[in-house]
Amino acid sequence: GAPPPPTVPAPSLPDSPRSASSGGGFPPAAPSRALTVEGSLLRDPEGRFKVLIKEDPSGSVFIDTLAPSTAQDDRAKFREGDVVTRIDGAPVGRDRGGMSLAEARARIKNAPSLVRLTVYRAGARADHGPQSVALPGPAPPP
Repeated sequence: GAPPPPTVPAPSLPDSPRSASSGGGFPPAAPSRALTVEGSLLRDPEGRFKVLIKEDPSGSVFIDTLAPSTAQDDRAKFREGDVVTRIDGAPVGRDRGGMSLAEARARIKNAPSLVRLTVYRAGARADHGPQSVALPGPAPPP
């Protein structure tokens, strides 16, 4: 008979949320579906993007307010609370080794007519497509 194949140890994967915070540049995995969304915001006729970003204590930059705009942009893709991970391709968030809130605000303010955002939405629910079915009953806990 042939000798048994050599055993190779399986790569160790982080199995707790704590280990994900060790600076891998990626947000920790959420138990429910997470989503990365990319899109562009355009300045309205008054020259405003109509987006307000803030920073949480961990250094993540997030969309606090996204006002309606007459600009024909990708605004509908974004949600208040989305974590901004990139602005025009540059990393955002001190927790990710990216730009600070002040730098992110300056980048948006100084953008010409368009700014590209990449955001991370933890625990996103698929709110489109045939697979979303509303079930009666109490809402799940947050």
